[in-house]
Amino acid sequence: MYLPTLRAIITIFATSSISQAQSCVYTEVYQDFSYEDTFNSSGSPLGDAYAVFQQDRFYVNQQGRLDPNDKSDSIMVNREARATYGQAIRAYLNAYGMGDMPAQVLVGSQYTVEIEACGSQDNPSIRVLSMRMGDDIEDDSWELELEYRGAELADWEQRLNQREADLNQWERQLSDWERRLSDIEYNLEQSAADAKP
Repeated sequence: MYLPTLRAIITIFATSSISQAQSCVYTEVYQDFSYEDTFNSSGSPLGDAYAVFQQDRFYVNQQGRLDPNDKSDSIMVNREARATYGQAIRAYLNAYGMGDMPAQVLVGSQYTVEIEACGSQDNPSIRVLSMRMGDDIEDDSWELELEYRGAELADWEQRLNQREADLNQWERQLSDWERRLSDIEYNLEQSAADAKP
């Protein structure tokens, strides 16, 4: 006679456990990037932008080192969650063709990242829903891409200027070798002329 009641209790408990395991929270992460954020905790420079988003959460939530517009959050409170957040940022940037954005592009900028975090707090699954710069109220992924493309253009201009400088140097070296060859040829001709009886 107690079997149906026991089954009902087990069903309610299982349903509650599944619901709790799959529960999701939606929050905004406020991040302010300084030059120091582009280095890991060992002092080595970070190469990719997504890693800076992740490292910023370490400095803010783990070390309490906040830049002026940083805010702590209740999601990225351990290494696993921060690593998952970094990969979520990476996936978001890849989706917009900006997966290779360099870390230095972020210096001096502020971002608000809207995320969905599901599962346990110790190791949640995280998905980036939107990303906007400063206090804008709309998704400014296009502005992020514009900033990235501008940095990419500046990098190409710098490379072009370096190539031009190298070319000028090679031209100077070529002129120098031509002058030396001309001197050698002249000296050989003079030696041949002096050797004649």
